[in-house]
Amino acid sequence: MQTRIHTIGKQSYIRLGLIFLAWTTYGVFFASQSLIRQGISKGLSDLPRHLLPWLLCAYCWAVLTPLVIRIASRFPFAKGRFLQPFVIHIPAAVGFSLLQLGLYSVVATFLSGRGMGLALGLYRELVVEEFHQSVLVYSLIIAIYSAHQFFFKPVGVEVEQATPPAEYLSRVSIKVNGRIVLLNIENVEWITSEGNYVNLHCKGKGYLLRETMDRIEKKLDPAAFVRLRRSTIVRINQIQELHPSSKGEFEVLLKDGTKLSSSRRYRKNLQSALKVWFLHRAAAAFHKKRTASHKLLVCVPACR
Repeated sequence: MQTRIHTIGKQSYIRLGLIFLAWTTYGVFFASQSLIRQGISKGLSDLPRHLLPWLLCAYCWAVLTPLVIRIASRFPFAKGRFLQPFVIHIPAAVGFSLLQLGLYSVVATFLSGRGMGLALGLYRELVVEEFHQSVLVYSLIIAIYSAHQFFFKPVGVEVEQATPPAEYLSRVSIKVNGRIVLLNIENVEWITSEGNYVNLHCKGKGYLLRETMDRIEKKLDPAAFVRLRRSTIVRINQIQELHPSSKGEFEVLLKDGTKLSSSRRYRKNLQSALKVWFLHRAAAAFHKKRTASHKLLVCVPACR
């Protein structure tokens, strides 16, 4: 336990050290640029006057950088994902820029030994003069993080966990005349809605289950069931015939002779489900035929 805490603490210290080293370099660089622009006739005696404000500005950003990186990791710019991060980072840039300027105003006023009442006046001046630069600094942090993720992200390693396979409903318990009936979903032929219940039709009998159609549909395997209309779901392999009717609707005839109707709203669902089911049937038939042919080829030499 102590080793784990020590390892985590060491990694955190290294990250923080790198962040503060980067921002120290930032402060020294811009302080030296400011000194060069104003001339260095006085030698390095003017260096502290230029260096301290820039270092204070840099360290204020250093304090906020872990939070900015966390937002960048939560809403990254990736292929096909630009709108959501863009919408998130615009207000985040405004908020962090105002926060950094406020932090700088408070610390600078405190270090100068003047009254804290002057911090508000300094903050207003900074918002007017330096706000756009702070927004650019925020954008620079996001750009550096995004570039690092793009160029140094391990290839072939999935960062996010794979979505586990869905587990569909296989059995339900239904109370019938004071007893509990366990009904296998594979025996259900079609389902209809009856108020706050759904009626599971199985071998000529109906079983009422307190459930909504939308919720029961999500629990059923879409490769086995298809929704015909708001009030009807049917098992695909129970469909025997489809008879087109008016306005793009179908009359669906089941193997037991039951006639159902599909609405125009769910027509595409029905057509797609039937295509997938027929492809599965064709693939299964081909595999069966191929297996039988293989067995025949194996047996012929043996018979000879």
